[in-house]
Amino acid sequence: MDFLPIGAWAALAGLITGSAFGLAARLGDFCTLGALESAVWGGDQRRLRLWGIVLATAIATTQGLALAGLIDIAASQYHRISWSLGGSLAGGLIFGYGMALAGNCGFGALARAGGGDIRALIVAVVMGISGFFVLSGPAAPLRLWLFPQDFDAPPPGDPA
Repeated sequence: MDFLPIGAWAALAGLITGSAFGLAARLGDFCTLGALESAVWGGDQRRLRLWGIVLATAIATTQGLALAGLIDIAASQYHRISWSLGGSLAGGLIFGYGMALAGNCGFGALARAGGGDIRALIVAVVMGISGFFVLSGPAAPLRLWLFPQDFDAPPPGDPA
């Protein structure tokens, strides 16, 4: 095991885990937008209930690991910045509109691209470039001006 650095092992573990979860999501038809569409327009709430079970499992696992002392939620970069209502609303609306236009979210685009869908590959690439553009590219100063980040603010609450 000493022939590969720890970063390579982490990348390999991520590749294997991501491939397994992507295959499971693709075969299980796991999609937030699809679950909402099935529930609202199709009258079938099974996918929405599955989404709730997955969310509850993720929350329970994260909190269990935190209570066991294996992870520190408060050290997460997402917990160190103050929450912005305007940023959340604007980001959610832009993301939802883009998701509706593209027919799926980034995860769905990656899962479909893995299945050979070229349109989904283009959606994933455009989403990645757009994310870079807004987070650290030319639009970053505008984003920080509209939605300032206060990294020195106290955490928004108890992580648990």
